[in-house]
Amino acid sequence: MYGWNNRGVALADLIAFAWSAPIPELATCVGMSDVGLKKLLRSYGVSGPPQGHWNRVHAGRPVPAPPAAPARAPGQRPYLHVDGRLVDLPEADLPSSAGPFATVKVPEDLEELRDRELKTIGRAASAAKITVPHLAIQTSLERGQHRQ
Repeated sequence: MYGWNNRGVALADLIAFAWSAPIPELATCVGMSDVGLKKLLRSYGVSGPPQGHWNRVHAGRPVPAPPAAPARAPGQRPYLHVDGRLVDLPEADLPSSAGPFATVKVPEDLEELRDRELKTIGRAASAAKITVPHLAIQTSLERGQHRQ
């Protein structure tokens, strides 16, 4: 019954699960102890609400919003393989066919990205002739001649 499941869960869904109810209630739903669930969530990099959060909710006081899932790094999967006890969580969507990082700001086509960057940079000006080298280069060249 326990062990790894073959399906993935999005990190945002796992965070939403951890913040949906007190950890002891969630633990009874998945059939494990609250300490075990807290350790399991921590192993996935998910922390639950701080101590006293649900008391504040029941008292009608303002509470912080759940943290957002961090942005994925290039090459990182959009989902986590979860323990078999967390099978009730929704399955993660697969990346789009346009590519995992294709957005308006960063197109998947590298030639299009190159053209856009060249257009943004514009022209770089440099001297047509370099008659006098930079002082640091000249010093380095002189030191090199003394060594030979």
